[in-house]
Amino acid sequence: MGAAPDALQLVASNLVYGVDVEFLPVQAGQKLVAENPTNPAGVPSPSPQQGIDAASAALNRLWHERRFREGAELAKRAVARFPDQPRFGVGQANFLLAAGELAAAEEAARAVLANNPPPDLAEEVSIILADALIRQERPADARLVLQEACLMLPASMPLQARRGRQAMLSQDFAEAVEALQIACELA
Repeated sequence: MGAAPDALQLVASNLVYGVDVEFLPVQAGQKLVAENPTNPAGVPSPSPQQGIDAASAALNRLWHERRFREGAELAKRAVARFPDQPRFGVGQANFLLAAGELAAAEEAARAVLANNPPPDLAEEVSIILADALIRQERPADARLVLQEACLMLPASMPLQARRGRQAMLSQDFAEAVEALQIACELA
């Protein structure tokens, strides 16, 4: 018999490969225990928050290990499983961007924005979308995304700074100065 899988392998097998298994953090040893579909006596069902926390921990680990393609796939499964958690969509877009899958990153970021995420996630995913567009050699589209994001979130220093940089690269110095001055005032 082989070694027991670690928590990441268990979560990944559940979310990525669609195994019909739930996971429950157990206080003793903080391991994740697989619950089979028949729910053996004495094994309580996990809460949705425990699944969200397990997926978040697995994604964080994949990011730090620079396993971007695996992270993108795991995030995609987390989006499907937890559709009310926009952070997984942001994570998917970010993993795809890091993996160099620019069109897929753009699509994932636009899907998150279409669902009106909270301001902090809207800021992050707007930057991811702009970066994906820039790397696809579409600076005018990136600039438009940043302008729209700054209209939605005028007090966002990172968005204003990015908008200023894109305006400067487009040689629109009036907009660049305006955006960079706003960013400096917000800093």
